[in-house]
Amino acid sequence: MAPEVKHAELSKRAYHKIAMHASKYPASTVIGVLVGLPGSTCVVADVIPVAHLWTELSPMTETALALIDAHLQNKPDQVIGVYQVPARMDVKEPTHTTARLAKKIAQKSEHDALVLQVHGHMLLAPQLSSLSPFVKKAESDAPKALAAQAASVPTYADLLPSLEKNIADGHWKLLADFDDHLEDPALEWLENPVFT
Repeated sequence: MAPEVKHAELSKRAYHKIAMHASKYPASTVIGVLVGLPGSTCVVADVIPVAHLWTELSPMTETALALIDAHLQNKPDQVIGVYQVPARMDVKEPTHTTARLAKKIAQKSEHDALVLQVHGHMLLAPQLSSLSPFVKKAESDAPKALAAQAASVPTYADLLPSLEKNIADGHWKLLADFDDHLEDPALEWLENPVFT
């Protein structure tokens, strides 16, 4: 049995890509998949942006998850959860759809799914306050909230100046999610190699 999730540690790359996804679609709720290593501390090495249009658990989302699973098949990292950046600031908890997506991830894996509720208006705050972590068990309906301090970005202070500059310079235009890929199949959404 997998250990209970108590903490989430995001890499600089993961936080950066979440911020770019939210910046590209500020009027839309965006969702994506957390990729890394499960455990009592989930290490989120990367994220894969999934949607800004098809944010319901739909055939498009199912297709995206299948492609992500195939993409990660021979890699050490795995899908460990989901992130959501709501378009509305008053949304404080994962939506029903995001919870269902997390439940699907938990059911397919041997561990609980991490759910990060990201407060888009706080992504560039001086102190890391934009992440609200939750845990979704395969057998439960509602995600369980963790303490806000249970999510960290070890290099946050170093990341902030470059993140502010990249957003101001419009680097968010270079990020692609699965919805973008459906409109233009030439766009690389699984790796987003520009954000290494």
